[in-house]
Amino acid sequence: MTIEPFCNDWQERRHLLVQLAQQISNGELHLVAIDEEGPMTVEGLWGVIQHLRAVELETQMHTDLEQGYINTRDQFVPHDEDWTR
Repeated sequence: MTIEPFCNDWQERRHLLVQLAQQISNGELHLVAIDEEGPMTVEGLWGVIQHLRAVELETQMHTDLEQGYINTRDQFVPHDEDWTR
């Protein structure tokens, strides 16, 4: 299975990614996550998930700044719930 970040079905697939990571962490699912460098530890997978969320938040903040919805970074409020848990 391949999950491409920020592609057409990202809103649904990101939840699947977290569900798989939780099941791998709990020992319920015996899979290995692989990135372009090869197999990852489960900690590495959680790190990727956190990184992807950070990219989403950064993008949301920059959009808000560009559109004039906020004037400073301190005014930023995420547009959605944290899906990484």
